[in-house]
Amino acid sequence: MATIVLLALVVTSLSMNIHSIPKVRRVMQKFKMSDASHIMAKTLSYETSFEIKQYLTEVLQDRGLADLVDPGHH
Repeated sequence: MATIVLLALVVTSLSMNIHSIPKVRRVMQKFKMSDASHIMAKTLSYETSFEIKQYLTEVLQDRGLADLVDPGHH
């Protein structure tokens, strides 16, 4: 989920655990920076972290990335 936020903030360099690279790469391939900016703007309209997490989960699921938020999902 944080990858979308980092894209919206135009972060161009990341440091991470080697096991996270494939997951982050998948997210980055599914979103344009303009998509991420739109998503970030919408998250700012929510009042609670629960609402934000729920929205970002739906966004990832809509992009075919449900397994990243629900590892048991096939």
